[in-house]
Amino acid sequence: MIQWVGHRAITFASFATWIAVSRPAQEKPPLLIVPPNAPPVTWSSRIAELVRLRCVGCHREGGAGPFKLVTPEDFAGARTMIRAVVADGQMPPWFATPASVPFKNDISLRPDERADLLRWLDDSCPIGESAHSIAPEPAASSWQIGEPDLVVTIPLPVKIPATGVLDYVTREVPTKLDHDVWVSAIEIRPQHPEICHHALAHAIYPEDKTAEFIDSYLPGGRATIYPKEVGFKLEMGAFIRFQLHYTPNGTPLQEQTQIGFKFATEPPAWRVAGQIVRSHQRLRIEPGDPDFVVSAEHLVTADVRLRRVLSHMHLRGKASKIEVVKRDGSITTALEIERWHPEWQFCYELTEPIVLERGDKVHVTSRFDNSRNNPFNPDPRAVVTAGAQIWNEMDGAFVEWMMPADRPYQRHPDVLAEFLDRARKGLPRKPRERARGASEKEDDANQADATDDDGGESP
Repeated sequence: MIQWVGHRAITFASFATWIAVSRPAQEKPPLLIVPPNAPPVTWSSRIAELVRLRCVGCHREGGAGPFKLVTPEDFAGARTMIRAVVADGQMPPWFATPASVPFKNDISLRPDERADLLRWLDDSCPIGESAHSIAPEPAASSWQIGEPDLVVTIPLPVKIPATGVLDYVTREVPTKLDHDVWVSAIEIRPQHPEICHHALAHAIYPEDKTAEFIDSYLPGGRATIYPKEVGFKLEMGAFIRFQLHYTPNGTPLQEQTQIGFKFATEPPAWRVAGQIVRSHQRLRIEPGDPDFVVSAEHLVTADVRLRRVLSHMHLRGKASKIEVVKRDGSITTALEIERWHPEWQFCYELTEPIVLERGDKVHVTSRFDNSRNNPFNPDPRAVVTAGAQIWNEMDGAFVEWMMPADRPYQRHPDVLAEFLDRARKGLPRKPRERARGASEKEDDANQADATDDDGGESP
């Protein structure tokens, strides 16, 4: 059976090979020396809990992983391959370097956990005294956040052909809320995750023509569940704007993406707001360029706390860094990724939010590799410009702020609304300066990309 991860077909037998050729080289993690008298490691004594914490989120029936790893038998059937990718640090996938701050959702194995898992695999996966199974994650057909209080679904299925290139799909759906609500959990759920390159959701308010970023779905991503004291405010009269990017995978499908919200039982102390930080520079990466660098910076204009970060690039992505630059010149690396992998784009949740004051900055550096040394590069001979499709490029990062819930708050103007309205009326795009040397077609891709709403408040 063939499973699809992003835009690549993966069979069970070829998984280790795909990992080896598609992941950039990395240093193997150090292994602990196990004392000779160490007690045996069994499924019931140790491994079941490790699997629940580190594996089942993706490797469950219908999950993002190409096969399930829920029982000892699942591991025994692929023991050699699993041992190889665990030993060299390829699995579980985690890309933040030690230079980054600690993250609450870190799924990487600690050295002692890796050593115990390898010992267990080497010992032919013993079950132990009790053969209890793990408490598995919800099946992909159910909600990770539990039964939502509100579900918003695009009204008509999108027809996905077996092959070809699809433009972005934009749908606006009313929430029908007659009062404001505080949201405690959010989950964007594609019907067919294997063909969803990404999905973005904004709350839009037609009356005052404002918008606010809600959340995103990206490869390897999980549902957003806020701590008790944190929440997102969804206001009366909101519409949900879905911006959907689907990638055909060889099978014609019909896709009906939806978003679910769980409501908080009481108002939180902190509200969240998202911000996209990117250069808005007209990217032009020359053929064979192994290290094209773009920087972006955002000036913080109100006291906030940085709660989550996410880097975003496409197939030429190489490395990314998100830094907090304080007014006194001190720098904290919130997130550093040295080995970019387009199939895994996590939203990293800080264990301790970083306090930012008015005048501080968030600095983002994105690096690209358009050479033959990039295993993801579909064509090292191509000039790569900014755009929505996977063979174009994007730079930048998403950051999520926390701020006191009772602070006066102003949403962004809905800049995408005018673009969509002109498109619906068949009017030409407003003229923009064309990147030097770019063709009209390349400039169209750039301009379409530039219309994305930066979303959220701009503190």
